Amino acid sequence: MQRITSPLLALLLIIVGCDRAPVSPKTVRSHDATGIIREFSTDGHSVVIRHDEIPGVMPKMTMTLNVRDSNSLNGLREGDGVRFRIHIGADEHWIDSIERTGHQTPKAPASASIRQTGSELTNGQMMPDFEWLAEDRSIRRISDYRGNSVAFTFVFTRCPLPEFCPRMTRNFHDARELLLKNSDGSTRWKLLSLSFDPGFDTPEVLGRYAEASREGVSTGWSFGVLSANTLSNIAPRLDLRIVPDSDGFSHNLRTVVLDATGRIHRQFDDNGWTATELAKTLLEASRSR
Repeated sequence: MQRITSPLLALLLIIVGCDRAPVSPKTVRSHDATGIIREFSTDGHSVVIRHDEIPGVMPKMTMTLNVRDSNSLNGLREGDGVRFRIHIGADEHWIDSIERTGHQTPKAPASASIRQTGSELTNGQMMPDFEWLAEDRSIRRISDYRGNSVAFTFVFTRCPLPEFCPRMTRNFHDARELLLKNSDGSTRWKLLSLSFDPGFDTPEVLGRYAEASREGVSTGWSFGVLSANTLSNIAPRLDLRIVPDSDGFSHNLRTVVLDATGRIHRQFDDNGWTATELAKTLLEASRSR
């Protein structure tokens, strides 16, 4: 699978406020960090930590961090302060050397969680219309794309870990490359990256991020930012879970493909899907009438 070029990675890192050098496929950078444990996964291979700023890497925020050795979490509980090492490569990250430093009473779950009660949509159902602010400051609606298949995913530009938003962006980049090469000139498909961080991802920020992600070619791929009200309406319909805190978000990953009539053709959960799968699905969905 084609990778984003090093100049693009360098520009993306500058956009999100990181001045470090690009990561080659074999390079892993390691950093000391501190934070407070918020939640454990059931399989023991990840933990939610509200970490302090990691200079040159990411600002203070709450993130789900991978743990290779589940035994390293033994004896820890929610509310524990911890020191740890975070290792970041081109395609993955993990933490180790976890040490308890103290304890704080865990806070109640954030009342501002985007997730609300609602009926989740399934394949074949019509996607409700919704709008966003585009990178060029125009207001767009999903109904504007009728007649084309559409893949949309949810990101925020400050997301630093390679398996999360950066992978969604890379997969969209690679899927578009495949589509442009193999769809005999047709662009009856569209890619749409939607930010859920309206406080930071202004059209100007999105424009720079989009320019770097698309490598100067805008064909078939647009960026925009959703309002909090819009997110509250569509997130529960897609099982999209976003919990904001003062400095970032804890969130899952959701990518949706609509057919040319606006119905859900397929949903990709998490990050295990490939650019090839997405390109094939978009072409299939573009033939629906």
